[in-house]
Amino acid sequence: MSIRRLLTKAEAAEKTFRTLPEVDSLLEKIKEKIADLDELTKSFQTQFARAEKACEASAAVDAETAGPFSFKVDFKDGDAPKSRKIDIKTQKLDKVVVPKPEILRKNFDLVVELYDQLETLQNVYNSVSTNLRGVKGSVDTLKKIKGMISLAQAKINKALGFLATVGEKYAPQPFRKLVESTIELVEQGLDFQGYENYLYATETPHKELQFTHYVVLKGLTDNDGNQFPSFYIVFTCLLRPDDGKVIPEYYVTVMHEFAAPGTFARGKQIENNRGAQTAIFTLFHLENVSNALGTVPHNIDPEKLTRDRFSIALAIKSVEATPSTITFVLLKNTPKKAIPEIAGKLYNELKAKITGRMKNVRLKAKVVRTESGYAAVEFSLMNLAQNDEVNVHDLDYLKEVLKVDDAKMRQIIKILNS
Repeated sequence: MSIRRLLTKAEAAEKTFRTLPEVDSLLEKIKEKIADLDELTKSFQTQFARAEKACEASAAVDAETAGPFSFKVDFKDGDAPKSRKIDIKTQKLDKVVVPKPEILRKNFDLVVELYDQLETLQNVYNSVSTNLRGVKGSVDTLKKIKGMISLAQAKINKALGFLATVGEKYAPQPFRKLVESTIELVEQGLDFQGYENYLYATETPHKELQFTHYVVLKGLTDNDGNQFPSFYIVFTCLLRPDDGKVIPEYYVTVMHEFAAPGTFARGKQIENNRGAQTAIFTLFHLENVSNALGTVPHNIDPEKLTRDRFSIALAIKSVEATPSTITFVLLKNTPKKAIPEIAGKLYNELKAKITGRMKNVRLKAKVVRTESGYAAVEFSLMNLAQNDEVNVHDLDYLKEVLKVDDAKMRQIIKILNS
């Protein structure tokens, strides 16, 4: 089935429609294309179902049904493995079998095309509502476009639903454990209202099997008080065949909007949930989102945290402690220019109480403001980078040495991670 080229979403965004018949003509073509794409998704899903039955019925697959993606990988229990080649002949290994995986890639290609049609419709709607407002029949045309937008979204959800079903059925258990354990760490270190999970399976153009797990955070707020409608943490499990062996790889990244697997950079490669936590911690700081990922409990006796235990007690209103932070609330009339000096003294005295007890951590300070409007200095203990990792403290050091602001630092890190 051939599908004709229509107006792209970018062209639709720039185009100024002069008459409603011109709009109606384009809408009919878009409607036909959406129907064609939907028929193709149905066809691919039917082919995949037949391939599954063929695999279940026999180890051999007939010529009409493409051979399955079948191999064994030593995922181990617990943490994800380092990238290395695994001999598929070894028996104590997990076996991953996905019949006719190229159908998954074709199906995702259709998802991308459907998204293009959806965005084209949205751009046409904006153009009509702006340039043809008040023209007789424009209200009906806008209603028609809204209906088509809903139809396109339904077709997208249907295509993604199939890939989600495949992902849930075939995703390796160690990858699931990696994501679940990382989410538990994220819940402890980020302030958000809730999250949703989506897991999809597809095949890359290089014949690799890829599982992509989206964790969609709701109600996440950045340091400037701006709330993201949705924010994505995306985990990728890439299973790469290589001369009868497999190289399993794991990645994590973050994004503001949904993008289909294969249409965005996979992000930082990780080996376990702690590595994922460190990567997410850094990525969120680059996105201007404060978080406590990577913090460790200070384990200091609360009795040693009273204000009279510090030399500048007269400047302290109160001391508040959580398992991972210690916050010194300052008096309301504390001059702003005096806060850095106060923070420095508190840093040195608090550090003295920690030195020798926890060697592989670093004390990090930041000035915050309480709900009552009081200035405060908050301290937390952070894990230092290990095994050539880069963490947010390294970024602070680079900022200081290179004399660059936060925006420039984010650009530098994006280049380094690309």
